[in-house]
Amino acid sequence: VSTQSTGARYRKERGVDFREKDEFVDVVCMGKVFASWNLLQQGFSKQVASQSAVKKVRLYKLLASGALGAARIGNPKLELDFEKNVALFCKVDNGVSGWL
Repeated sequence: VSTQSTGARYRKERGVDFREKDEFVDVVCMGKVFASWNLLQQGFSKQVASQSAVKKVRLYKLLASGALGAARIGNPKLELDFEKNVALFCKVDNGVSGWL
C-alpha cells in the first residue's frame, strides 16, 4: 500500500511540481455536485489556502459530453478546442476565490 499522496505520485510521474511554480491548475468539473458550488466554494477555497502543493486553481464547467475527455485519453494526439468545450466559473488564487 502506497503512503504517497495522489498529488505526489502525479508530480513524480509527470515531473510537475506546482509548489515551485506560480501557475494555475486547470480543473474541468462535471457532475451535479457543482450545481451547488455556492455551498462548497468557501470550504474549497480554505482548503486550497491551507495546503502547500497548489495555491492557484481555475475551475471550468464542461459544456460538451464527457466522452470527449475519454476520446482524448484514448488518443493523445486528438486535437480538441478546450475554450470551446468549457466555461470558467471560479478562480481561486492563494485561497481567495472569485465567482465568475
